[in-house]
Amino acid sequence: MADELRDSARRFLQRYRGVPAAVLLPQLFLAIGWLRAGIAHAIEGAWWAGDELLRFLASDTTYAIGMYEPFLDYVVQPLPVLTAVIVCALQLAVGVMLVLNVRPLVALAAGAFMNLHFILAGVVNPSAFYLVIALVVVLWRMERTVSLATSRKLAKATAIAAGVTTLFLLPYTSRPAPAEVIDDPALVLIFLSLLFAGATWWTHHRIAID
Repeated sequence: MADELRDSARRFLQRYRGVPAAVLLPQLFLAIGWLRAGIAHAIEGAWWAGDELLRFLASDTTYAIGMYEPFLDYVVQPLPVLTAVIVCALQLAVGVMLVLNVRPLVALAAGAFMNLHFILAGVVNPSAFYLVIALVVVLWRMERTVSLATSRKLAKATAIAAGVTTLFLLPYTSRPAPAEVIDDPALVLIFLSLLFAGATWWTHHRIAID
């Protein structure tokens, strides 16, 4: 039994070979966060009935971005049970994939997709911070695996995306005061898109130097 446990632990650690602690820590933080959320929903009966999701729509989407409201009104609200199942399944899948380091970029993309929806719905915390942490892991993997030509294309694409995001969301900003800016989903998304674009350009610069 002890030998089997040692073999299992060795195989698990092999999955993280070459991953520095500065990347391992945020990846495991995200994994535990997603697993916690998924397990919390999985054991909550009100979640599977869709009641918890409907309460969320009624009380926590006050600052939802205007152009996202039709999605909440005509997709999420009429289908609370299906939405609850999808969200819970994604949360658990992302958590497991990140813990096991299996297709981590796919897991990070799925997690970022959920975080983006939460922010658009008006819930900035903790999704904005999850996105920044995921960005750290993605950029490290990009620096290790992406060619110079590909990094240049990604840098240009993120710059364009940041510009489009800023133009689309600027009219929806409503809380510019320093004490409230962190709760403004439009401003947070604009800032994150600009930050992502700048970080991607810096990663491209580092790849070019190497």
